[in-house]
Amino acid sequence: MLPNHFIIGAIKAGTTSLASLLRQHPEVFVSNPKELHFFSNPNNFAKGRAWYESHFASAGGKKVVLEATPNYAAMRTYPGTLDRLGEMIPDARLIFMVRHPLERIMSHWYFGFGAGWDVPPFNEAVRTRSLFVDPSRYGEQAEAMRAKFGAGNLHVIFLDEFKATPDEEMARLCEFLRIDPSFRFADADVPRNAMATAGAYRWINKNFPYLHKVRTIIPTRVRRALRESVLKKVERRPEWDAETKRWIISELADDSRRFLRSCGKPEDYWRFD
Repeated sequence: MLPNHFIIGAIKAGTTSLASLLRQHPEVFVSNPKELHFFSNPNNFAKGRAWYESHFASAGGKKVVLEATPNYAAMRTYPGTLDRLGEMIPDARLIFMVRHPLERIMSHWYFGFGAGWDVPPFNEAVRTRSLFVDPSRYGEQAEAMRAKFGAGNLHVIFLDEFKATPDEEMARLCEFLRIDPSFRFADADVPRNAMATAGAYRWINKNFPYLHKVRTIIPTRVRRALRESVLKKVERRPEWDAETKRWIISELADDSRRFLRSCGKPEDYWRFD
């Protein structure tokens, strides 16, 4: 069995939270792990269709069979992804979750920093590592998705609106998925801060390198208290220098305005000043 729906992006725009919520719906199956990187990673794609289908073998009679790999939208970083997906699943329906393009870049870099990637300081990374910038080119990506799969097969969710009215956004998504929109998702309004969590894990791993080996025997409430306490000890947000800020605006502002128009949003929905 192949999936018929994808959370296709964007990286660091709430896709993990969305996939977690959709797992609750009785008409939805989400692969485990949610990110299979089949169409974006040549090594995984070389494993073949049978390997990919094996991750959906237990989907049963679910109406929505879904994978959530946000790298799939990052066309410049992972060229050929949409072509491979479209060739194998030409009627795929796509969920594209987005946030302010600059906020997404900050979160992406901080996630890499917190996970221990070998990344330069923030502003240097933005200028020299395209993988942090290209996923924010929403206009370019959405145009390619609509061209290949049809405008009616792309559903866009804005993270700010999802945070503000999660129940309404989940109901709209269910209507797009053609499943029961009256289903009530538990904890849809629970705030999640992946940027801070990444920094917390980095601090914990540095100061308590053996903690991960015994974490399963530590009560959840104790682990949560520890995480919350160390959040106060880590740097929460990188800062833009003036030159990099001007450069990134020149790179993304026109693309963002084009994307917003295509979604029926005012061009100043995201401010860049």
